[in-house]
Amino acid sequence: MTEGLNELTSPEVFYAHLLGLEHEFADRLGDLSDCLEAHNNPDAARVCSIARMMHERRIANIAKRSVNMELPTVAPWDYVWHNRVNIEAMCMASVHYLMTPLEAVELVLAKIDAAHDFYTSVAQRFEGNATGEAAAMVLADFGVELQEFRQWAADLTPVKVTEDPDPPNEPL
Repeated sequence: MTEGLNELTSPEVFYAHLLGLEHEFADRLGDLSDCLEAHNNPDAARVCSIARMMHERRIANIAKRSVNMELPTVAPWDYVWHNRVNIEAMCMASVHYLMTPLEAVELVLAKIDAAHDFYTSVAQRFEGNATGEAAAMVLADFGVELQEFRQWAADLTPVKVTEDPDPPNEPL
């Protein structure tokens, strides 16, 4: 069971958490895209940029659903996480400035999979009430994005990572 799931007591609370998590993830995708662009890796930067646009489309759909609701303010440290894992943060250990487009897609796909699992848990836990219905609607939209990313990953050809022409000075 996802820790803290019982805190999602209403659709308003669910949407407040959801919008916070999704905005954070979109911001991180933008930061990563900018960083990769600055390091002359336009192909991987493009993946992150497209992922951010797709994510922002989902955020807009969520915002439309919650437009007439009074959403509470949720501090980032109070977000409900998925299995005690912060789903909006990327694993920075797998990020490097020479990453391939496939590595970028796989990185984003891992976070989308984790978010999908979280929203599935919410829909199942609150099945039959308004919070469960809100989660089910989000999952319907989410499924489209998940399929797009899975297809994108399947269509990309693995390429060898370029050797770093100026590796960092690491102590022996």
